[in-house]
Amino acid sequence: MDLNGMHNWYARRHTKLTYCNVCREAMCGITSHGLSCEVCKFKAHKRCAVHATNNCKWTTLASICKDIILGGISMPHQWLEGNLPIHARCTICHKTCGSVLRLQDWRCIWCKATVHTRCKEQLSSKCPLGRCKVSIIPPTALNTIDSDGFWEASCLPSCTSPLLVFVNSKSGGNQGVKFLRRFKQLLNPAQVFDLGNGGPNLGLRLYQKFDKFSILVCGGDGSVSWVLSEIDTLTLHKQCQLGVLPLGTGNDLSRVLGWGSVCDDDRQVPQILQKLERASIKMLDRWSIMVHDCTKFPQQQLASNPSMVIEDSSTENMECYTEKFVMNNYFGIGLDAKITLDFNIKREKHPEKCRSRTKNRIWYGTLAISELLQRTYRNLEQRVLLECDGRPISLPSLQGIVVLNIPSYAAGTNFWGGTKNDVFAAQSFDDKVLEVVAVFGIMQMAVSRVINLQYHRIAQCCMVKITILGDERVPVQVDGEAWLQPPGFIEIFHKNQTRTLTRV
Repeated sequence: MDLNGMHNWYARRHTKLTYCNVCREAMCGITSHGLSCEVCKFKAHKRCAVHATNNCKWTTLASICKDIILGGISMPHQWLEGNLPIHARCTICHKTCGSVLRLQDWRCIWCKATVHTRCKEQLSSKCPLGRCKVSIIPPTALNTIDSDGFWEASCLPSCTSPLLVFVNSKSGGNQGVKFLRRFKQLLNPAQVFDLGNGGPNLGLRLYQKFDKFSILVCGGDGSVSWVLSEIDTLTLHKQCQLGVLPLGTGNDLSRVLGWGSVCDDDRQVPQILQKLERASIKMLDRWSIMVHDCTKFPQQQLASNPSMVIEDSSTENMECYTEKFVMNNYFGIGLDAKITLDFNIKREKHPEKCRSRTKNRIWYGTLAISELLQRTYRNLEQRVLLECDGRPISLPSLQGIVVLNIPSYAAGTNFWGGTKNDVFAAQSFDDKVLEVVAVFGIMQMAVSRVINLQYHRIAQCCMVKITILGDERVPVQVDGEAWLQPPGFIEIFHKNQTRTLTRV
């Protein structure tokens, strides 16, 4: 994050006549020789960019010129000359302003007000911050960073819901980059962080002393898990609430929180921010995935008495358990995890082939068809044991087991199904209860996308234990992150709850 006022240049083609803010001469609209700042939209020729003043959008009180703030610390307008939107009108006289013939008139980077040069002095010096003011932390409220690395924040009279935005610039093809720019244009750039450049830790630490704030994660389910893990580390659950803007491929959590399956239009960001401000808060259960490698125990003994390790010494046994992952959405072992693992391997080897949702779905489909023919994990019930709330479960012939926390699985499938004429309780993501279902094959998973099947339900419970038998590792996945788990124990139990912003 740059706090020195330096512009963030990128080359772009302009569809209308545009003027350089440095030399004031026209920029050719049919070549890429023009540069634009992705934050403040300052324009410059490539040859002129090195001469541009460091006057990008303010971030903290220290970044504002002292001679601009007069008569107390109130948020002033930050003006940028010329290149106004087509049909721009003066805030004072309401007549058309701007010109396609020269660099003239002004636009406030914050509130987007446009004004004639001759009318500028009649406008109030205090900036109203525009339509997103409820979420904006004005630079006048951020007194730079203290010695501990936190914001020294003063009173926020206009910002009733300070917002921290994390954007995964690698999500959704090139969509992540567009959303990153748009949020910086609408908010204080100090509120917006790229997960692909340092992760979520810095942003969360800077906000750690705020009594209350909201977080918007723009990315896929993996991005959400990443941010929530850092919230765990910094113990910020009581201070923040989290919303999701779906830029990934699956986006299952975004679906159940009411934010939709996909968002591709960065022009909708102002409306998204307003919806976020009006969102309700609902708790989301989160579950620890604890693993215990039992390869040191004879497999014959483990198969005949899977509780032998626990019986040996409960204290010593729990010390051997490690938290492999924290689940927000679902856990899978067997067939679905194998497909996920194969896809992740393919993406690592050929990232250029997995840069869009369409390509990702094609790869998933190809891998699923391959498993339809091979049936790699048929008779999985002979390789694993299942316990729900301490009760052994007799398994039918199956290829996989899925444990659900939310009513959306594998990019939108309601795998648990409805509750009509059912002995089970309704599925919910805040009831501290898990739903366990059997995976019989690819066709069943495909049909479940359009029909609410129920015959594959196994149990509803508060704790799940899976014992992997034999000598071979078995694929396991949590929220799309997959690995090969060696023989031993996997236990799933409730970890905590996090506050989420919902539209349901």
